[in-house]
Formats: sequence, C-alpha cells, structure tokens
Amino acid sequence: MSKASEMHIELQDYLINVANQVEEGELSNLDGLIELRKNKEELEKSLEIIKEFESNRINQIANEAAEYPKGYKGFRITQVSGKKMYNFDNCPIVTQLDQKKKDAENFYKSGFEGFQKGTVQGKEVDGVWMWIDGDGDLQPFPEMNVGKSFLQIKEIKNNL
Repeated sequence: MSKASEMHIELQDYLINVANQVEEGELSNLDGLIELRKNKEELEKSLEIIKEFESNRINQIANEAAEYPKGYKGFRITQVSGKKMYNFDNCPIVTQLDQKKKDAENFYKSGFEGFQKGTVQGKEVDGVWMWIDGDGDLQPFPEMNVGKSFLQIKEIKNNL
C-alpha cells in the first residue's frame, strides 16, 4: 500500500471517528460539523491542486501517454477535447426570446405564489388546479420543486 493510500485511510478513519463521537454523544452536532467542514475545506484545496496540475500539464501528459498505446501501469490515458459551448448574448433574437421566457416564467410564478398567499383565485378543472389570471383566463400552475436543505457556516471575524 502506498504512503498516500495510508494517509487517505487514516484521514477517512479520523472523519468516521468524528461522526461516531457525535453519534455517541461525546461531541455535539455543532462541534462535529465544524470539525468535518474544516477537513472538507482542506480536501477541496487538495482537489484543486490536482485539477491545476492536470490543466497546466495536459499536453505534456497526453504526449507522454501517447508513447504507451496499450496503456501505462494498467491505465489508458487519452486527451479528450473540450465540448463546444455557445454564448448567444450577442444575438438579439435569442436575447429577446430569453427575456420573453423569463417574463412568462415570472407570470406563472407570481400566479402560483399569489394562490398560495390567497390573493389569486384558483379553480379545479378535471382534477387539476389552475389559477385565474387578471383577464379571467385559466392558467396552469408551474411545477415547483424544493432543493435539498443545507447548512451554511461562516467564521465570525473578531474586529478588535
């Protein structure tokens, strides 16, 4: 086993131990969370080092890997071109359509929120609830999904 593998296993054991200490009541949820988040930040820094290495040396790595068409130490390493991405910000027709779409979305969102607050009337039609817009027309509600809750942690800086 490599030194790096041993280090990762030791870190994983430590993180599991922190979680277990919380489960067993030896650490509070808050203390456990803060300790785990500190480690998460350090792990993200480590991942960034790896990404930067790959990005800065992609051509050299690809050229070296090309010398081993059957693979190198059990790995086949190839350079894959980035995908094409288009930006339509300078295309007036597209920006106008985007704005119309945003306006329409806001129209339906405000109807949904108004119905929830009781300021907009709703009506059930064939088992589907619809809302009545300002012109008296029935409009479908948009589908609403709620994202996963998360914890936000910010260190308080002491200003002395």
